Amino acid sequence: MRKLSVLILSVFLVFFGCSDNGDDNNDNPPTGVYFPVIIEEFSHVNCGPCATVSDAVHSILEDYGTDSLLPVFIEYHAEVEYGNDPFYEAAPNVHGDRRAYYYDFLGIENIPQLLIDGVPLSGSDRIDPNRIKTLTEEARQNAKYAVITAEIATQGDSIGFDCTITADSAFAGKLYCFLALKNIHFESAPGSNGITDFHTIAINIEPDMDGVEISLETDEDWQLQKYFAIPPEIEDGQTDGYSFVVIIQNDSREILGANRFDVE
Repeated sequence: MRKLSVLILSVFLVFFGCSDNGDDNNDNPPTGVYFPVIIEEFSHVNCGPCATVSDAVHSILEDYGTDSLLPVFIEYHAEVEYGNDPFYEAAPNVHGDRRAYYYDFLGIENIPQLLIDGVPLSGSDRIDPNRIKTLTEEARQNAKYAVITAEIATQGDSIGFDCTITADSAFAGKLYCFLALKNIHFESAPGSNGITDFHTIAINIEPDMDGVEISLETDEDWQLQKYFAIPPEIEDGQTDGYSFVVIIQNDSREILGANRFDVE
């Protein structure tokens, strides 16, 4: 297996004048280079317990911010059965389909939920920053099958994404590519749980939850080129950029590779 340092050196980003759409705020998590452990949160703006999970995750992201590496993180929001949620309403297929992808397969229900590399945490673990970080570090020791690099550029009202997958060892799986709101701030909380700052919220997916079939031999490359339309602003929210989150999984929901690429 390639050493992690090779992975980090292979990640390259090209930035082209993507302007800041909102004011900076002190609650933004750190940004940096990401290691291939994916933390996925299922939440809702009207879910009280979700605020505790959000605080726990934000705590470990702040902790990792003292390092040069961060785990990949992405958040999805639940259906409107919990009341209006601006993120679900902006992209119901993305949030609903990703939730079904895990919930139907794993037999879990309700929110909040937190998964590390496709494995759901217990109710006590997902509110404990120490346990989240311990489980993240354990997942970090597991070898991944794929190295994911990308080049990003803006063109008019869209963002171009040129992604290369290199097999560290032979694998077969599906690729999911999410466009996410990197950080979004509300002057007044959009829901009853009081959260005003949200991070890496899924807003689009390419191609869809059927994924892209990939089968590679060791050291073989595979490339995906796509353009995502820059999404409309979330009402009353101030967005300060976008991220691409790329996840490769097999049918057992095992993470074969993951990475995140921030667009400034």
